Amino acid sequence: MEPVNLPDPKACAGCGAMISWVTLDTGKRMPVNAVADSRAGRVFFFDGKWRVTSKHVQPPPATSLYVSHFATCPNASQFRKGRP
Repeated sequence: MEPVNLPDPKACAGCGAMISWVTLDTGKRMPVNAVADSRAGRVFFFDGKWRVTSKHVQPPPATSLYVSHFATCPNASQFRKGRP
């Protein structure tokens, strides 16, 4: 399956990597790396919604998976809300 076209990729203000902001099925927004990564990804698009994998929510086979940019950005701590 082809990777999903991510909405409006831009450079991260902290590290310069290309990211996209997606709105999850929970209503929360999350930055994801703009390149799909089936080995480490936990965010996927299915049936018109962005979702995060869990033991209760699994993507269909051959679905493109994306990584939350918070997991890979070396400067993520400066962007987290409510944390020093």
